[in-house]
Amino acid sequence: TGGDGIFVSGGSNANLMAMLAARNGAIPHAKEDGVTGNLALFVSDQAHYSFEKATNVLGIGHNSVVKVATDLSGRMIPDELNRSIEKNLESGKMPFFVVATAGTTVTGSFDPIERLAEIAGHYGIWLHVDGALGASVLLSKQHKHLLDGIHLANSVAWNAHKTMGVPLLCSALLLRDVGVLEESTSCDHSNYLFHDEASYDMGKKSLQCGRRVDALKLWLSWKYFGDIGYDERVSRLFMLASYAEELVNADPRLDLVAPVESVNVCFQYVSENGSENETNIFNRRIRDHLLKSGLSAVNYATIDGRTTIRIAFVNPDIDREDVDRFFHNVHDAAKAVEFRA
Repeated sequence: TGGDGIFVSGGSNANLMAMLAARNGAIPHAKEDGVTGNLALFVSDQAHYSFEKATNVLGIGHNSVVKVATDLSGRMIPDELNRSIEKNLESGKMPFFVVATAGTTVTGSFDPIERLAEIAGHYGIWLHVDGALGASVLLSKQHKHLLDGIHLANSVAWNAHKTMGVPLLCSALLLRDVGVLEESTSCDHSNYLFHDEASYDMGKKSLQCGRRVDALKLWLSWKYFGDIGYDERVSRLFMLASYAEELVNADPRLDLVAPVESVNVCFQYVSENGSENETNIFNRRIRDHLLKSGLSAVNYATIDGRTTIRIAFVNPDIDREDVDRFFHNVHDAAKAVEFRA
C-alpha cells in the first residue's frame, strides 16, 4: 500500500532523482554537508549513460559507477553483481544503489529484477528499476512476466512517451515509500511559494520549480485506450519486432547480431568479402543513406565491436507493411552505397 511519485522531464531526470534519494538514505547528512562517503553504485554494462551523468551532478563522481557484466542477451548476471558488491565492500567502499534495467537502450533486454532485488535486499542497498523503455510492458498480459519482481524495487523510472505512444514528454518516477522523495528534494527557504494549505502541491517533491501538466496527457490517453487498448498496443509492438526478426533470419544478406527479447531489433547488412571494419563502415553508410534520403529514420549502435542497424518498435501506428517497406529501403540503400563505392 502507499507509494509515491512525480512526473519529471524525462527518464534521465527520473534516474537522477532516484539516485539522489538513495544517496541521502545512505548518507543522511549529505543534504546538508555534501558527500563524504566513498560510494559505489552498480549498473549493467548495457545500462543507460544517464547514471554516469547523475554521479557528476550529485558529487559522487564517475569512478563510483561499477559496470556489471551481462550475458549474451544483454541481461545483468546476478552472480557478477554479488561478486562486485563483495569486492567493493572489501575495498572499503559503500554500495548504495543497484540498477536493474527493464529494456536496455540497444537490445531492449530485461535484467532479472527478482534476483537482483534479492541481492540488493541482502546487502540493504536501494534497488532502482530503469524502466524508461520497458515499464509499460506491465500493461501487456503476454509479456509482463519480463518485469517480475518490480514490486520489490525502491524506485522505478517510467517513460509513457515510449511504447504507450503518449506525446513527449511524459515520464514519471515512482517510489515505494511515501515521504522519501520530498525529504530528498524539499528546501526550507521556499515559504513564499509553498504554504501549509498546499498539501497537493508537487513542488516540494520536485527538483524543478515550474512544470508542465504532463500527467494530463497520460490520463487522457489511458481514458481513451484503457487497459485493454494498451495491452493490445504494447503486445503488438512485440509482435512487429518478432516479425522483423523473422525477416532478418530469412535474408542471407542480413545477420541478427543480438537476440530479440522485446521491441529492439539489431542486425547487420553483411558486406560481401569485406573485413569486419569494412562491414561496420558499410552499415553506417547504409544508415546514413536511409536518413539523408528521407526513406527511413533509424539509428545504429555498436555491439561487441560490430556496427548494427537498430530498430526500436515504439510507434504504435506502424504495421507489417511498414516493416516490409523498411527492409526494402535497406536493400535499396545498400545497393546505392555499393554503387558509389
